[in-house]
Amino acid sequence: MTSEPPIISVLTSTLNCAEHIDACIASVAGQKGVAVEHLLIDGQSTDGTVERIASAAAAPTSCIHWWTSEPDQGIYDAWNKAIPHLRGQWVYCLGADDVFADETTLQRASAMLTALPPSVMLAYGKVERIDDEGEVLERWGVPYEQAYHDFFDRAFYGTSIPHQGVFIRRECFEQLGPFDPAYRVSGDTEFIARVLTAAPEGAYLDMLIARMAAGGISGSFKTVAIGWEENDRLGQKYRIP
Repeated sequence: MTSEPPIISVLTSTLNCAEHIDACIASVAGQKGVAVEHLLIDGQSTDGTVERIASAAAAPTSCIHWWTSEPDQGIYDAWNKAIPHLRGQWVYCLGADDVFADETTLQRASAMLTALPPSVMLAYGKVERIDDEGEVLERWGVPYEQAYHDFFDRAFYGTSIPHQGVFIRRECFEQLGPFDPAYRVSGDTEFIARVLTAAPEGAYLDMLIARMAAGGISGSFKTVAIGWEENDRLGQKYRIP
């Protein structure tokens, strides 16, 4: 593992995702030309996920900085466990079944991120949603002026500022607190709203950041309904300035 201070910390929560976790870890480890660390928080998987993480962490070239496996109260509770271990200037959350666009993604993104003024606390790029054959179903992410208004005006839809494309300065967690585990599906959206309310100057990175698998925590009918209810709550809590 490199001792170079990481520019980007990547968080991944896992639960029984042995089928996908190797590709996720490899996507982070394969990033070229940038200092990156990977933190994995497992919810006590029973399908071999833990063994795969442990094996990857033991590799001489591993960029896994910290990992754990223990029961949690959901994805946002899991992410919160990693916050005290973050060292990167910017924090990015990668789904266990998602991957970066290519091996130069974080190198190109970090060049843009390090050029941003300190007043910009959140930046984001484009995200593709793909099917099992790798075909693109949707592409999300629009320039910031449009995205800022769409995000607040359109009931906090995550397509204008897709959380899978978002980078957040580490100090946001020190200043604004952790993710709110009271949300089951929209905790990432709530944190984005919290950051943009405190620091409205965001930045759009005009590049593809990640490819995410169809489905995930917000993909089932049940979780879609939960997401709508949580977004209604967000609409009451946050209003566009």
